[in-house]
Amino acid sequence: MGKIWRTYDRMTGIRYTLKLINTIYSYMQDKKITFAEIARRMAISRASVSQMFSGSVVWSLATLIKVCDVLDLDFELVLTPRKLKI
Repeated sequence: MGKIWRTYDRMTGIRYTLKLINTIYSYMQDKKITFAEIARRMAISRASVSQMFSGSVVWSLATLIKVCDVLDLDFELVLTPRKLKI
């Protein structure tokens, strides 16, 4: 059961990370902010930023907050009940 739970947990993390990435990336496109600019503001390589936005890495809360900070975005956590799936 442990291996199945870890796989489920990882897939859930990836699903939520992709939602966050898509939202942040849309904002970046609207504001014409590039990966190179994010890298400069975060003092990391452009390749690191590209990898972060590729969806292959589950972001930590600290990473999310840093990205929001350099984009001058407020991070607000809103919890809502899931819709029933039939």
